[in-house]
Amino acid sequence: MMGSLDVTVFFMVVLITPKSVCAVPVACPQKCFCEPDTEYPSEGDINLKVICSDLGLDALPGNIPPHTTTLLFDRNSLSHLKNYTFSSLKALKNLNLSSNKISSLEEDSFVNLTELQYLRLDNNRLELSPHTFPSFVFKPLGSLRSLSLHNNTHPASHKNDHASTSSPLSPSISSQTGKQNKHIVYLRVAENSPHTSDDGTGMVSAKIDTLNNKTFVSVPTLQTLEMFACGIKNIEADAFGALKNLENLDISSNSELGLNKFFDALYGLTKTRLTNLLIDRIVPFGAPGRTITGANLRFFHNLSYLNHLSARFNRITNFEVGALCSGVSPSLKHVNLGANWLELTYYVRDLHCLNGLQTLSVDGHDCWPRRLKLPDGNPDLTNAHHHRSTRQNFTNKRFDNPREFILPPNLESLSVSNIGLFYILGDIRVNPSNSLKHLKANGNHLSRWYGPVSGLNHITTLNLADSLGSDVKSQFFESFPFLKALNISGNEFREIFRNDTEGRILSSLSNLSVLDISRNNIGKLHKKSFFNLENLEEIYMSQNGLGNFDVSLIHMNKLKFLDVQQNLMNFLPRSLRNHLDRLAESHNVSVNMKFNPITCTCHNINFLKWKRDSKVNFGTDDNYYCLYEDGSQGLMTDLPGTITSLEQTCGGNVGAFFASGALLLSLMTSLALALAYRFRWKLRYLYYATRLNFHRQRQSADDEFDFDAFVSFSSEDNDFVMGELRRRLENDRDVTLCIHTRDFTPGKLRQVKKDYGQYIATNVVDCVQRSRRTLVVVTRALLESDWCHYELQMALMEASHTGRHVLVFLLYEHLSSHQIPRQVLYNIQAATHIEFPHEEEDLGVFWNRLALALKA
Repeated sequence: MMGSLDVTVFFMVVLITPKSVCAVPVACPQKCFCEPDTEYPSEGDINLKVICSDLGLDALPGNIPPHTTTLLFDRNSLSHLKNYTFSSLKALKNLNLSSNKISSLEEDSFVNLTELQYLRLDNNRLELSPHTFPSFVFKPLGSLRSLSLHNNTHPASHKNDHASTSSPLSPSISSQTGKQNKHIVYLRVAENSPHTSDDGTGMVSAKIDTLNNKTFVSVPTLQTLEMFACGIKNIEADAFGALKNLENLDISSNSELGLNKFFDALYGLTKTRLTNLLIDRIVPFGAPGRTITGANLRFFHNLSYLNHLSARFNRITNFEVGALCSGVSPSLKHVNLGANWLELTYYVRDLHCLNGLQTLSVDGHDCWPRRLKLPDGNPDLTNAHHHRSTRQNFTNKRFDNPREFILPPNLESLSVSNIGLFYILGDIRVNPSNSLKHLKANGNHLSRWYGPVSGLNHITTLNLADSLGSDVKSQFFESFPFLKALNISGNEFREIFRNDTEGRILSSLSNLSVLDISRNNIGKLHKKSFFNLENLEEIYMSQNGLGNFDVSLIHMNKLKFLDVQQNLMNFLPRSLRNHLDRLAESHNVSVNMKFNPITCTCHNINFLKWKRDSKVNFGTDDNYYCLYEDGSQGLMTDLPGTITSLEQTCGGNVGAFFASGALLLSLMTSLALALAYRFRWKLRYLYYATRLNFHRQRQSADDEFDFDAFVSFSSEDNDFVMGELRRRLENDRDVTLCIHTRDFTPGKLRQVKKDYGQYIATNVVDCVQRSRRTLVVVTRALLESDWCHYELQMALMEASHTGRHVLVFLLYEHLSSHQIPRQVLYNIQAATHIEFPHEEEDLGVFWNRLALALKA
């Protein structure tokens, strides 16, 4: 029984109402898919969405259910719409016939589609001319709101017919019916390829040469009009005047139109409610640069609803002085003049007139060389090309300070990327009444950033990437106290960061949350490089040649993302890993270490385990690499397996090492004990014999000293040493002294036959070695002298090396223990020390004791 129903497929559609639930059998065309149309619900018979997309069909099925409200027949091979094709689909509201091969329509193709609201005929082969569109073809579509005709091509054989037409819109959209279409709000007739095809298909794109004053009279309710790349050459002054409700207009890529004809067409647009205007690429390629005058903008000022303007790729180079103040509507908020040839000349002084402007983009084009002019009078912001404007109508009465830039008062976002700025950022001043928050100046040549910059205190986003910056001072960033996002990637700050050991360059940016210093070839960062950046949430440092990352992030409790990909790192240090784990307990933390040579060896197994077990997100395993023990590399496709293999290998090696070590130590200990016991008497004899021999040698050596004492003293105590000390010891008690002020000479030292011409340090060592004792005259001045400290250390080394008693301390001044450094106090207590008496009757005994100590 079911075999006889091979043409249709039955299914049950369940309709749920407050009163009952019933099942209604509905036939769906073969190969198509049917479902309830939730976009157009109904209280009676169920409305259907029939989907026959991309099935290769060259004709519509004949059994489409009459209650179909949406029919999707796109991406098939339909070539012609005959009369009454949809006459049985009176409920149809949405019809998509795009991306077929439709090349012709008949006058009654859309009969009975009185409820149709959305019709798509784009991406077919429909020539936009009366030949293809019969005069009354759209007459039945009284409810139509949106019509798409863009990207239509036609056989080359129709090219002559096509070329003879001007605007097909008027005859096509019921202008000859005597009534207007009061429902259509969206019309798109744009062509993406207005040139003859080179692919051998014989297809060319349709064009609309002229929009005349009657072109749109039949669609007065139109709100959106897209005529992208339609080959428009002329627009009459009042062509858009009939579109009272027009809000969005795109006539981009009509390169034969030109700016002059467009400016004339602004007259008709003043009668509309135009909000968004796109006029990109409406001048011929290769046209000379254009200066916009006040006369050009005579109607532009009256576009009182205009909010957004895009006029990219129109070779605009300049504005006449005063044109911006007199010709721009105060309602304009967003302007994109990117990829023009704008020069920074005198018109910049009119920017303050644009009171409504909130965003402005004058980005350049990467492949265009730029030579920008700047008004005279700002030596700190100097164009490297040194061009001067030649305009004679320049006035500076609005600039009390010629060094100050005046920005529109409500401008929040400014983009001047890739426009060839060639400046040293010195002392820059901007009017403090501005509202600028976001500044993009990447892709220029800004080699040195010195500052200060005044007037940009509200900046929260700053992009200076790829600006060939090589030098920066901390005061430059001090000018942006509320900065939250900083991008200085792609510059040349290697030496700046390598020399900034204390992190002073960025330390003023305490509110920063996003930092990008990628592609600076830094090589090494210091522990304090990010000092005071406690609010950082995202750090980007890829492609910097970093071999390690020993940077302190312990103060960053908000950190969420760390990007260190494409560096030379083998691991992350333990302190950083611990900090990331703590952060991961409270919020999501991600680290990108892709394209780093992570060592997969026993030495790095702790890092590998941490990567496997940590809550920190490392992303997918693709592009993570292992560097093995033998120097080879491979993708880290199975980290758990790699760790298991290393545990087995490393565990076996460790066990074998400790076992071998313990066995060897045991054998050596046993052998040493056996030998010691075997030769115990001989060892005892050798010990005592060596000791006696040492004492004999030392006694013999004592007779060979050139001096009894080397005197270590401060130059401030020279009178005491050269006076009383020398007289009492050398003259009265025959004690030979070595005194540096007397005996450190390039000639022969006293009582020495050999010539010593050494430096002071060498003389100190020599005299300490050739003196029986070193007498240290302890005073406050001596304790503060570096040379005296050196002499004391040399005497200590001599005592340690020879085993003899060298130091004798003469406490010439009375000093408490807390006034003497701990190390010196320890040496005084451990060696011979004699305090200088202050009673005359004790002096004789003192000198005798001191002489005896020095000669003993």
